[in-house]
Amino acid sequence: MSVEERDDYSSSYTTVPATEYFADTTLDVVYRVSTQGGKKNWPGGPAAVKITYKAGYADCPADLQLAVIDLITYYMKDEHKARQTIAGASIQNNSSSSQRNNVAFPDHIKRVLDLYKNF
Repeated sequence: MSVEERDDYSSSYTTVPATEYFADTTLDVVYRVSTQGGKKNWPGGPAAVKITYKAGYADCPADLQLAVIDLITYYMKDEHKARQTIAGASIQNNSSSSQRNNVAFPDHIKRVLDLYKNF
């Protein structure tokens, strides 16, 4: 992660040393601190602070792409509805799967999404 700041919109960014900020990953906050560890304010104004953070994947994994496509199809076809009636015929869909702590995704999609869960 790199952190840069500037005093006003017309000036250029300067790099903030790593000892002068703290990234709290539990709250997703970046605090500005002095070299002694005390509080310090970020400069104010538009685009005063620029944080560059690189994480994740260069390319989306193929199984995750397929799970997202399946999930979109699932919602586009209204398969998420518990009961559907088409031309007098009824279809009963389970609104949630058999897995514990499920958010009502189909099992085959939930399995793939759980592989990428970060908690």
